[in-house]
Amino acid sequence: MDLYFVNAQLRKLCSSEKDLVRKFGDRRGKVIAVRLSELRALPSLASGFQIPHLGLHQLKADRDETFAVKVLDPYRLVLEPAVSPLPRRDDGGLELERVMAVIVTEILDYH
Repeated sequence: MDLYFVNAQLRKLCSSEKDLVRKFGDRRGKVIAVRLSELRALPSLASGFQIPHLGLHQLKADRDETFAVKVLDPYRLVLEPAVSPLPRRDDGGLELERVMAVIVTEILDYH
């Protein structure tokens, strides 16, 4: 899957494991780097739901078209589909098999 970033600052941070470790600490920074690699290896967003340790889940309320991947509790990588318009099923839900690119918008503790 293709990964994009919400801005140049986040793209630069995520392109260097050294920078991730400096900002988030040794263990969390390394896990973030691994998660980014794992996301790149996915054929689509839907396939991420089949990998339990990713903890991929859809957010709710005003962020219902946004997804999160577990890093180390309580941190998450927050993702948005990078397709417009969003592919929809007949019931109105997202057709995640057709989402082959995402935008990493945040790395945070949103709990």
